[in-house]
Amino acid sequence: MTESEIVEIVRCYQSFTHFCEQHVYVEDKNSHAAVKFKLWPCQQRVADLLVSGEWLEILKARRLGLTWLLCAYAVWLITVRYGRQIVVVNQDKEYAQDFLERVRFIHDRLPPYLRATRTLDNKSRIDFNRVTETSRQDGGATTHGCVIRSVACTKRAIRSLAADLIVFDEAAYMPLLKTARLAAQPAVETGGGQIVLISTSNGPSGDFHELWMSAANRAAPKGKGTSPKRQFTPVFLHWSEHPARSETWYAAENDANKSDPLYMKREYPASPEEAFESADGRIYPLFSAFGDSGSCFIRSMDGKDCPFDRLRDNKDNNGIFPSSGMRYRSIDFGGVDPFVCLWGMVIPGDGPALTIEPCCTQLIRELLAYSYDQAGRPGAENNHTSDALRYMIITPGLNGINGHLHIYRELYLAKSAAKGLSLPDLARQIVELSGAEVFEQTIAARSRPDSIGLLCQMGIPSVPQRVLSGGSGSEIVQGITRVNALIVGAAKGALSNPVPEMTFTGLSKKVRRRGVFA
Repeated sequence: MTESEIVEIVRCYQSFTHFCEQHVYVEDKNSHAAVKFKLWPCQQRVADLLVSGEWLEILKARRLGLTWLLCAYAVWLITVRYGRQIVVVNQDKEYAQDFLERVRFIHDRLPPYLRATRTLDNKSRIDFNRVTETSRQDGGATTHGCVIRSVACTKRAIRSLAADLIVFDEAAYMPLLKTARLAAQPAVETGGGQIVLISTSNGPSGDFHELWMSAANRAAPKGKGTSPKRQFTPVFLHWSEHPARSETWYAAENDANKSDPLYMKREYPASPEEAFESADGRIYPLFSAFGDSGSCFIRSMDGKDCPFDRLRDNKDNNGIFPSSGMRYRSIDFGGVDPFVCLWGMVIPGDGPALTIEPCCTQLIRELLAYSYDQAGRPGAENNHTSDALRYMIITPGLNGINGHLHIYRELYLAKSAAKGLSLPDLARQIVELSGAEVFEQTIAARSRPDSIGLLCQMGIPSVPQRVLSGGSGSEIVQGITRVNALIVGAAKGALSNPVPEMTFTGLSKKVRRRGVFA
């Protein structure tokens, strides 16, 4: 090995960026040619965080070269470090094999003096056993001892997750992400290792979303190592962080995919909120909670953006709605988890629309997350509040609710049975929250006639949701259609003019404070 090569090895050891830009080649997606890896600003930002040892949760737009960056990082670690164990967890075997193919692409194009010797190379694992210059002079070989494994996120693979670096690629799409992450974290943390989660969004549900919300909402740590338990640093990469993208490019891409109203938000988001509200296969695709479109649906009756100006001087004894407006409650028993009750009001004189108070966070979340499963049927997750909404819309009168429905309160109790809450306990909370309001109907899931009877005994006269034709599956589809009709109405602007101000003056401070129950 020449002196200049030794100097270059030292420089690569000291700088991952230097290693990438001087020695790493990646495959151009259009020409498939090998091109030098010149880091874009967003890639450099992530590279700096990787080298600092941060645990990262990266939410990104598509095609920002982050998988290539992580492959280069893995190759750098096995080039300049000894004994590194790296595991990349993917959605399935095909993606797992693709990661190793990229590792080989990068490694095979390194200068000979930087390359490790591959002693095992198959579809799921590459072992490196580099012979050092010192060991040659001594007449022996020193094992390099580095391994890069790439596995699908299965129950079997999870049991063997132990490494210095674990990367969860497209983490939001892994049903077993939480199980895998919790299995891996103790060993990685004890060994001073690193975990990286990287993904486009799969909607506002699952472990990826929960981790992001937790990381984004907590106060920034004062410094590395201040907490005994490692926490993830959230990193969002905007669609425009690709140097070749402009507003003109965005408009053309949007026009080419206008048949899917969520395509650009899902694939090329401008904010984390936009990304998380745009899961593929959403049942209520036009419903939005953020940006200009979100203002069509998320409206406060207790603030300056109240859209119901003509109601200001026509309040009843609860200070919320005029006496002529019809109120409803709707209940989904949810088996044991969760119990849901929604409060709604039909705004007289308005056309078809659905609006929701900002305090109804679980309803908003589930309307954004409720999606079709792989068989094309409405999924069995994120459906509890949206089921209660469906019952409220299809049941009243001869034809259900066809006007402007405003949902102004929710009761959402996860694991109510585990908390020891009986139906009488839940009924008392509903009565307390309802105050002196008068309801046209309280509608409950008809699958629990005994519970409906008990509600009636507890002073909550209740009826089961309307029976529609065609069996359970057809009923759900018809109900979804009715909900979507109101969502479309709100999106088209069938609402009153926005003006101030309305307050819940008729309710106790305790009740007003508890708009949502966790």
